[in-house]
Amino acid sequence: MNFIKSVIFGSLWLLLLPAFAHATDNKSSSVQRSIFQQAHNALNTHQISKFNTLKQQLEDYPLQPYLDYLYLRHRLSHTKNSVITQFLSDNQDTFYADRLRNIWLVRLAKNKKWQTFLDNYQQSQSISRQCLRLQALIATDRQEEAFAEIPALWLVP
Repeated sequence: MNFIKSVIFGSLWLLLLPAFAHATDNKSSSVQRSIFQQAHNALNTHQISKFNTLKQQLEDYPLQPYLDYLYLRHRLSHTKNSVITQFLSDNQDTFYADRLRNIWLVRLAKNKKWQTFLDNYQQSQSISRQCLRLQALIATDRQEEAFAEIPALWLVP
């Protein structure tokens, strides 16, 4: 009789264990979601030290790199190129990395940082970005390369 009770109790325990684990995961997710929202609000209100403290608690949260993107996006002129390139490398093939790269490239072109522009340029479907690349090539004494590509862009509507 005790054996049967043990088997039944053990079986119930095994059946309920995943439900308890899932409940813990949901609680953890809701806590992380709350911390993410707090960090986002701190960033929007320029409370950078609070933002950094909250962001450190989100190491495994899937949207944590998005917070980095938001932070960097508005601080490109005050951020070392190595920090930006590290972010781009860590988050390659994501929407927000592409977005940050595009914003950064436009800023580099505006500031005539042509070599850095060329070092970080990736083939773009944007005609304006391709034109900036040609301008960078010309500015860095690579006129022949630029001139060879001009006819293809010249015919774009």
